[in-house]
Amino acid sequence: RPPRSTPSNSSAASDVYKRQYIRRGYDNSMGLSCVYLYENWPKMGIIAAGFILVLLFFNSRVEIFSQAWLSWLAIPLYMVHQFEEFAYPGGFKEEMVRILGSKDDKESLITERAIFIVNIIGIWVGFTISNILNTISEIFSLIIAVIIIFNALWTYFSEGRTLIFLKKMNEKEEK
Repeated sequence: RPPRSTPSNSSAASDVYKRQYIRRGYDNSMGLSCVYLYENWPKMGIIAAGFILVLLFFNSRVEIFSQAWLSWLAIPLYMVHQFEEFAYPGGFKEEMVRILGSKDDKESLITERAIFIVNIIGIWVGFTISNILNTISEIFSLIIAVIIIFNALWTYFSEGRTLIFLKKMNEKEEK
């Protein structure tokens, strides 16, 4: 039996969505599911953070407040931080685009795809791998702590100076 024609699966609606995504700077070859992930990963992360927190507090294998437990705690706490930066109240990407002086997403160094890759692969996957390797050596949990401290200090002391430097470098390349 053929599928019914509804706005969600009709080609007209699909074309409208694709035009909107292209206008916002997405590559035409990207699937709509990929775009959905790029835009909604922080919301998924806040839900995952809740599940991870429940598992952490009710897991009898790891002593609460031990180094390993605190290392695992970094993941859901970082997910909450990412939700605050990218979903509610959000504004991280827009602020970075403003500081870098990009006119739209196509010219920006800060794209939805780049944000997704850095945060999912760099933080979620990277922290998880470090925590798994923590069973071999505790140095791996210290790597997570160093990354978090470095990020906090860089944000606190740079006050946008690093981004202004990147903007000037970008302007030099354009000349």
